[in-house]
Amino acid sequence: MMQTAIDKLRELRALHEDGLLSRQEFDSRKNAILDAAYPADSSADPPPAAPVRAGTEIGLMATQEVGPVNRRYRLERLIAQGGMGEVWQATDLATHAELGHSAQVALKILPPRLTENSLHAKLLIEEAARARQLAHQHIVRVYDWAQDPATGSYFIIMECLDGEDLDTLLARVGRLDPARALEVL
Repeated sequence: MMQTAIDKLRELRALHEDGLLSRQEFDSRKNAILDAAYPADSSADPPPAAPVRAGTEIGLMATQEVGPVNRRYRLERLIAQGGMGEVWQATDLATHAELGHSAQVALKILPPRLTENSLHAKLLIEEAARARQLAHQHIVRVYDWAQDPATGSYFIIMECLDGEDLDTLLARVGRLDPARALEVL
């Protein structure tokens, strides 16, 4: 168990150093790993509970598998997170088994609290169905939606694209001239 915790901590550190996890998210996940690996003495007073931040309560980790039994995805790395959930790069295990190579997808995973209401779940499914009808070089392609029975979370399966977000680009190059800004838009 200790080796597993150490491996998870190394992976988290790498994600943080690559700029894929904020310091706050790194610390939150690190503490969760340590708490699971080294349970506190039950005779001691429990530490005060940290407030749950939106988008992190799903508790997903790299190498975890999500999705229904007939269509599984292995989470590879956290791409982004926010109030609406988390976006992960994942391996489509069914395609991997069929073709012998890894098909990468992006999963936009919504926390159960956003889809426990049937109206919210219906809106998510409608959004995914409408997005599937769109095909344009400047729009990320949506393949399907699914629900993970273990977490109750709904997720949208999308095309996984390489690149950087606008914040990273601006941090790297600074202010964009108007021509470059128009190109990005």
